[in-house]
Amino acid sequence: MKPLVKRLLPAIALFCCTVASAYVPIKVEYQTTGVAPAFFGPYAYMVPDVSDGVMKTSPYAELSFDTIVGHIAGKGNEDYTFAPAFNVVIPLWTDRVNLKVYGEIQEYYSDNAVTRTLRRVDPSLPLKDHDAGALYFGVDLLVLREASWWPAVVLSATTLSATGDHYECARHYDAPGYHFTLSAGKDLPAGFRLSAYAGFLCWQIDRGRQNDAFMLGAKASYSCGWLQASVEYGQYSGVEHYGDCPRVIKARADFRLGSVAPFLYYSHGFNDWPFDQFRVGVSYTLKLKSR
Repeated sequence: MKPLVKRLLPAIALFCCTVASAYVPIKVEYQTTGVAPAFFGPYAYMVPDVSDGVMKTSPYAELSFDTIVGHIAGKGNEDYTFAPAFNVVIPLWTDRVNLKVYGEIQEYYSDNAVTRTLRRVDPSLPLKDHDAGALYFGVDLLVLREASWWPAVVLSATTLSATGDHYECARHYDAPGYHFTLSAGKDLPAGFRLSAYAGFLCWQIDRGRQNDAFMLGAKASYSCGWLQASVEYGQYSGVEHYGDCPRVIKARADFRLGSVAPFLYYSHGFNDWPFDQFRVGVSYTLKLKSR
């Protein structure tokens, strides 16, 4: 147990120091900005997926297509978003480090007058249009390998670029952001696995100010040969408490056919993420020959 503690302490200390330096509780005396997920498109800053603590040992890529239905304006006034998306993970020199790049390639949306009013958008702007998508760049670091008596522990650092466009139409924040998580995952009997993460997420809300949000998430998955299925819950809570506390339930099923795996994905948002997301895609794992 002592070697385990010695290995975990540096990662925990680094994570806690990073959280403390990035998040300083303040008394909000200024007017809330409304730069928050409840008042923007679904990709402004989505709740990150829960890491299961499993590192990729071979290059991995997936291509998918999203259909997202928005409910901010209530039944009968839904808005729609369509987007091709991608995810690439590349091991770097060792099985302890993964580089990841993911996001939406292009976003096509269809709003309505009620939605635009609730998001405080200029009504003269077109209700249907398309714009550049959001891109994420990150690194996963394996802090502790999984063993019989303890889980795998992974430290992740991810940056959101400012590529997302159409701030004036309340689609993206048009500003950078980042999030850090410390996750743990453990295999259980009969093909089950449990994992969870905690961390923080930040994005710019005004000149010289950012919203700092704590994140929590948990995931249960099952694997049996050709099928891998999972369900997870994720959330983050910002300091303004005005549209910045999204909650999401997600489910995914991968049908593995060798190196190729078609998959289905669904997420239901509530509280401050009023969307239902449907995704269909395919992944490919490049099998590298061992030397």
